[in-house]
This record gives sequence, C-alpha cells and structure tokens, in this order.
Amino acid sequence: MKIGLQLYTLREYLCTQKTFLETIDEVADLGYQGVEIAGVGCLERDVTLEQAATWIQFTGMTITGAHRDWSGLHTQTDREIAYLKELHTSYVAVPDPPQGFEHGGLSTYQQWLIQAKPVPTG
Repeated sequence: MKIGLQLYTLREYLCTQKTFLETIDEVADLGYQGVEIAGVGCLERDVTLEQAATWIQFTGMTITGAHRDWSGLHTQTDREIAYLKELHTSYVAVPDPPQGFEHGGLSTYQQWLIQAKPVPTG
C-alpha cells in the first residue's frame, strides 16, 4: 500500500520556494510516496505548478491529486484540467460541497451528485 500526505497539514511550512523545497524533501525523507496538493500558499506565487511537480517527482514521490473548488470545476472545466495536467495528476478532490449542500449527510451528497451535471468543454 502506498502512503501519501495531504500538504494542507503542513501549510504553514509551504510559504516560500525555499520552505516548499525543504518541506517536500523532508516529507520524502520520512518515507511518503505521494502528496496531495491542498493549501500550498506559495503555489503559483513563488513556485509554479511545473516546478512543484518536477521537484516532487525528483524526490521520488507522486502527486496523488489536488483540492479544487467545485464551482471552478463546474464552470471552468478546461482551466481546471490544465491545472491538473501541469501538476501531472489526474485526480481531484472537492473539499467542500457547493452552497446549499454542505449539511445533511449522505443523502445530501447523493442529491448533489445527481444534480451535478458536467459542463461541456472545448
């Protein structure tokens, strides 16, 4: 079984390019095989997506996925696909359901999925 780490748990150490590189190195040294991109403050400011992907791969880890906002996925699908491609990952996590679906348990999530129709791209 592969073990990964959600980078959100280390968000306070991911503020600059220097701390990003140091933290990714330490995560790899701890034996993690992958990371999930979430809450990385320096991403797209001090570290490009390509730089992040390259460095993570250099350490021997993979990017297992990324947290993305549902509204962007739903309305700007091509942009979101490009984001994931730049990170060399195919998996996305939606950390929060859209407004109106955030409470109510399993049945509410099921209703959201039924109503969530893909938007044509291209």
